[in-house]
Amino acid sequence: MRSSLLFAPGVFLLLFGVLFLVAPSLVRYLLALFVLFLGGLFLFGAWQLIRLKRRLHTVVRQAQIIVHRNDVVEDKVLFH
Repeated sequence: MRSSLLFAPGVFLLLFGVLFLVAPSLVRYLLALFVLFLGGLFLFGAWQLIRLKRRLHTVVRQAQIIVHRNDVVEDKVLFH
């Protein structure tokens, strides 16, 4: 890793501070866009988690049905 990359966060914050001093309305606009982006990202993540939960629930239910059917078949074999 290049040691110059260690200064990148500090340089970014300094430049952001200068931008805030020069054009505060632009910084507010950028922060508003960032917050909107994060909100959309969280909504997308929640939607994906709900889809995953539904898929897992379906797979588990199907696995339980298969196991139950195998138990019934084995019971029939054992009783005959």
